[in-house]
Amino acid sequence: MYRILIADDEASIREGVARYLRKHCSTYEVAATAENGTDALKKAQELLPEVIITDIAMPRMNGLDFLEQIRHTLPDTKIIILSGYDNFEYARQAMRLGVKEYLVKPLDTKKLLAVLDEFKTELDAERAAWNRKESADLVESGEAGDLEENGSEGEGSRDSQKEQALLAEKIHQTMEERERPENDFSMRRVALWRGNVPVEAL
Repeated sequence: MYRILIADDEASIREGVARYLRKHCSTYEVAATAENGTDALKKAQELLPEVIITDIAMPRMNGLDFLEQIRHTLPDTKIIILSGYDNFEYARQAMRLGVKEYLVKPLDTKKLLAVLDEFKTELDAERAAWNRKESADLVESGEAGDLEENGSEGEGSRDSQKEQALLAEKIHQTMEERERPENDFSMRRVALWRGNVPVEAL
């Protein structure tokens, strides 16, 4: 299950969208709501949601400024703008910030669900790619150890590498079958993007 943060200064819309998604979209969890950009930024940094739905015109910090700042922390988060303004300039700025969808109020709930379904497909693919990378890293580290012990890529070394590849594939399958803590996945995704955490530590 992936997490969603909803930011809108209108309580009726903010809570209405949250209630609708809790009832009709079981593949996502509404992790938090926020009534202004400052609150949204704080909660996004704490919760690391995979999806953010935000208004543009909000007090204390507008939606575009909020997205500008959160992009440094969550470069891969999927973003939906939900705005009462069908404004080309807003849409242009949103595209520059990597916004995936720009939906105009009143909200078309069928369109929202369709977008979230597309996001889930992308997020599933990203998670699977991450799992494959972890498996490949395990194989590579094992190969390095065998070469140091044997001093060559002999028959024994090749057999060992095959065993490691099979083990890595089993690990990969297990990780996909069980429910992985989403927050752990998000933290590692952010750390990898920042490039300041060794793969072994992740």
